[in-house]
Amino acid sequence: MKNHKEIAGRRRERSWVVENPYKTISILLVVFLVLAGIYYFARSDFTGGTREKPKIAVAEVEGVIENFEPAHRVSTIAKDNSVAAAVIEIDSPGGYVSPSFQLESAISTLSENELTVGVVGQLGASGAYLAASAVDNLYVHHDSLVGSLGVIAVWVSLEEYYENKGIEHYVFQTGPHKDLFAPWRGPTENEKRMIQNKIYEIQNRMLNTVSQNRSIPENNLHTLKVVKGEVVRGFQAVPMDLADGIVNTYEEAIRKAAEEAGLEEGEYKVVSAENIAVS
Repeated sequence: MKNHKEIAGRRRERSWVVENPYKTISILLVVFLVLAGIYYFARSDFTGGTREKPKIAVAEVEGVIENFEPAHRVSTIAKDNSVAAAVIEIDSPGGYVSPSFQLESAISTLSENELTVGVVGQLGASGAYLAASAVDNLYVHHDSLVGSLGVIAVWVSLEEYYENKGIEHYVFQTGPHKDLFAPWRGPTENEKRMIQNKIYEIQNRMLNTVSQNRSIPENNLHTLKVVKGEVVRGFQAVPMDLADGIVNTYEEAIRKAAEEAGLEEGEYKVVSAENIAVS
């Protein structure tokens, strides 16, 4: 025979369930969510099912570097935590001084936190090579043109043409050099020296940056013909330490980036830096 205490206890249990249906449902819901979470992470970790694959981000540097858009594009990559490596595809003759140095700085900053791989297509010269030197590993095609680590400034004077055509001009300025590079006159001897000195200052900064990025002693770098404005072919750049190896295609460079990041085929997805969403 059941004693009355046991019967009373069971009645209280049934009463608790009836009187607290919402509390019961809440507990069951919590248990369900916990189990669902365990299943989700187990499926992600062991089957690669739902968790997002690491990304290989590709940024293109093409044509003349004339603004800060390439640097902005590279900087965007650093804001995506799912990026495992970045590939910088370069096909450029270089460009303006400030945007080129800004691009080098953006790649250098990215390289501090992410693996970066560069690949030169047809041409990677001057400011474009300066920027490319900041990657962790730089690859070239066999016949890529690389180098031309120099600086140029051009002053076109139409002074004689103006005189022949009877074109008059009037200049109001705050100093003798305010109309520097003006087409209505040529440079003075003092201005020639001043401009040439600025050219050498910029080149020295460029060579110092490349020397540090590529771990080439600056004295050795000065012995290379590329500092005099020449370019070398890709296969020649490798023994000069201007590049780390040769690839046949851009896709091969992407695969190398994946390998260096410890990723095998199918474990990553390739995305364009332009398609990276930044919140």
